[in-house]
Amino acid sequence: MIRKNWISAIFLLLVFEQICIAQQAVFSHYSVDNGLSQSVIKCIFQDSKGYIWFGTQQGLNRFNGYSFDNYLNNPADSNSISDNWIYSITEDNEGDIWIGTRNGLNKYLQKTGQFKQYLYDASKPNSISGNYIYGLSKDMQGNILANTASTLNIINPKTLAITMFVNPKVISNEISDEGRPIIQTHDGKIWMSTSEGLWYFDSDKKKFYLLDTLAKSNSLSNQNITALTEDSQDNLWIGTQDGLNRLNLKNFAVSRYSLDQKRKESPNTNFIRSIREDRNRKLWIGTNGGGLFRLSFNRDFKISEQINFAASDQNTGNLSHNIVLSLLIDQSNLLWIGTLNGIDKIDLKKSKFNLYRRSPSYHSADLLDNVIASVYKDKQNNIWIGNWGSGLNIINRFTNKVMHYTSQSKGNAHISNNFVHVIYEDSKNRIWIGTRDKINLFDKVNKRFLPIRQYFNSDKLPDFENIRVNDILEDSFGFFWISTQNGLYKLDLENQKFEIFLQGAGGQQVSSNLVYRTIEDASHNLWIATTQGLDKYIRTEHRFIHYQRNQNSTNTLCSNFIVSLCEDSEQNIWIGTTSGLNKFVTKDSV
Repeated sequence: MIRKNWISAIFLLLVFEQICIAQQAVFSHYSVDNGLSQSVIKCIFQDSKGYIWFGTQQGLNRFNGYSFDNYLNNPADSNSISDNWIYSITEDNEGDIWIGTRNGLNKYLQKTGQFKQYLYDASKPNSISGNYIYGLSKDMQGNILANTASTLNIINPKTLAITMFVNPKVISNEISDEGRPIIQTHDGKIWMSTSEGLWYFDSDKKKFYLLDTLAKSNSLSNQNITALTEDSQDNLWIGTQDGLNRLNLKNFAVSRYSLDQKRKESPNTNFIRSIREDRNRKLWIGTNGGGLFRLSFNRDFKISEQINFAASDQNTGNLSHNIVLSLLIDQSNLLWIGTLNGIDKIDLKKSKFNLYRRSPSYHSADLLDNVIASVYKDKQNNIWIGNWGSGLNIINRFTNKVMHYTSQSKGNAHISNNFVHVIYEDSKNRIWIGTRDKINLFDKVNKRFLPIRQYFNSDKLPDFENIRVNDILEDSFGFFWISTQNGLYKLDLENQKFEIFLQGAGGQQVSSNLVYRTIEDASHNLWIATTQGLDKYIRTEHRFIHYQRNQNSTNTLCSNFIVSLCEDSEQNIWIGTTSGLNKFVTKDSV
């Protein structure tokens, strides 16, 4: 039982070092320092070759997984991009990239690395309808759909023929710094966003219809349309300047959603900038000041869980900025987040690790500190976490509530010292903690810790005052072995007696008084890790054997400073030192 618990603790230590999505998401970042041409990320697109494209206010960027290629307008070069302000990006069936800018439509030829510019020219019959190309996408026939606010442009990428449909009911000649998405849903409908509502284009009738005139229930929460995405369940999600909306594509029913505004300093939480659905049918929402949201829904499409990720100056693992302009989930299930301050990325694949870490984040674990000295899982699956100088934490994994015990706390939350080096549960389910000042045992009835003498109501046991306790072991005979900085203690609780094994004490000696670990092997002998070598205590003979480094031998310890021990299933002893790992073969090789 003891060995299994120690191995579990090793694995739990790894939990605290991994980056993942759990109680706290950890984001990686890319900025101008990493090669971006500019930090305001207006749009994100992944092409068929796996490259990630980022449109900014100052250039187009292509990311190959390691570095960025920047594409900027050169007025002297007609083969460069026509403008640096990028609204939208898509790809045609030939693998060429189409880019909508504030000054024209562009096609990037993958084979040549050159741009073809398509600018508005009233004197040409086959011209694009305007130079503000707010939105781009590809339809089911492979045509490029371009949104110039009041006009739908359908472009055949092979012939470059452009068919234009003007929406006479959109009266504003919009000039905007923001993109206006356009998409074709799986049922063939083309949806075009404007500042005057969401429009559906009927390809057969060649006519535009305002959604609010078709909706069977609510109207949209706002007519300034800022984000569109189709999910996997026949819904069109519509982001506006004031709220999130869901359109059921089967019956044209509209539902409205409001995001929780937990931070008073985020007045624009419901200004929706971007929307994406992940593989688990969760919805990711980028807002204009409220950060990033992840929404989960029940079968009736009511929000069952709402998680908000926000920026923090104190934690580099948080979101870069609370204005999230663009989102993309790529082929590897990575979520790319375009913010006002560069790119964030997080892996959405299910992780085998959970991260519990104290931070300024809203979803931070309530630990006393992040420097972990000891970890233990009890029989109720609670996680006990000893900090290096800050106290003890006990996490209830079902409620995520954390109980704290420190030397500064009063009453039942008090422990003798904040350096919790070891947490140990014995055969009678008593939990011991070893600190730099005394051993404490947990009183389960009163949920408090008591010093060892008080717990056992005996002044015959050592009190370990001002003694650093590194390890606790109960052997198969019921004796307790306490590894300390002042020697090795053997406690006989039944008879209220103890012995101390010290360096240089005749035949009953250890190699050093600083003892880090003690284990019992299959033959009931004890192995003792010290700072001046490895000791083996032969119980039946009441004597010690010492193993120390011999620099003239290759079959020796790599260091005398021993910090950890483990016996494997073949009864070999594994020895961890400050200079490396050793294996002591206790049986002759076959």
